[in-house]
Amino acid sequence: METVIVPLHRRGHFALACLTRLYTAARDDDTLTFHLAIDANPTREVVHVARQFVQKVGDHRAVIVQRDRTFRGNSFNVLTAYAEVVDSGAEVIHLVEEDILVGKDYFDYHRQVRAADPTVFAVCACRNQFWPLGTNPPAEEDAYYLQTCYQSIGISFTPDMLRHVTGHNIRNFCINPSGYLHRFFPDSKLGTQYAEQDGLIYRIVEALDTHVAFPCVPRAYHAGFTGYNRAGTTLPGTLEDQARRILAMNGDELNAASRSYRDYETVDLDADRKPVFRALSWF
Repeated sequence: METVIVPLHRRGHFALACLTRLYTAARDDDTLTFHLAIDANPTREVVHVARQFVQKVGDHRAVIVQRDRTFRGNSFNVLTAYAEVVDSGAEVIHLVEEDILVGKDYFDYHRQVRAADPTVFAVCACRNQFWPLGTNPPAEEDAYYLQTCYQSIGISFTPDMLRHVTGHNIRNFCINPSGYLHRFFPDSKLGTQYAEQDGLIYRIVEALDTHVAFPCVPRAYHAGFTGYNRAGTTLPGTLEDQARRILAMNGDELNAASRSYRDYETVDLDADRKPVFRALSWF
């Protein structure tokens, strides 16, 4: 069994686009279950989209968990969801944030990389966004590469690896992220920057001297041109119109819609690709 955590909050149009793609990728795979983690004070649209998704996949495959408190950012919601799922019996735990769009081969890719390297700390299906746009590995569909860094987009763990994360005190971390990270990871090259849940996990990867697998050809991409950390264009139309527009936007359009970061690169989500089976040495 594999469990997909989907953190949701106040972006109904992204939630609908994300869950539309997850439904396509999951197909009729009953080994996949979904943990929809709705943060405190969501919009009505987000709750509606989550309930619609549960109706489509069946309540035997999806649950909705809603928070009654939160902190700034998504750290509390994400880390609490990890703690809720890590001992559930799932063999693999995925995190797909609400602004991530996955390809039809998304879950196949994760399984293929894990079969090739069962010791990897985490598997990411998205482009490594620590590299500038245009700096990418050779576009070899059957390959992945390893790096000692972490990004919280299109990611998966085994429970054993995720326990390195859930062993930390979630509440204490969320009250004072920078202070907590400085206390537990004083020698991190990140210093006091990058201080949300993804920064915590980055430091764990760094401290363990382990690796995250990244695709040479991504199987998903980040589309969130607006959010609590990003300012962007407001799309016109109904919720469904907005979601369709997000799913249709190319990289140039996503970058044009952003008023802050412009680090978007899309990939064909419905392409037929070669299976992944080998590691490529890159940088």
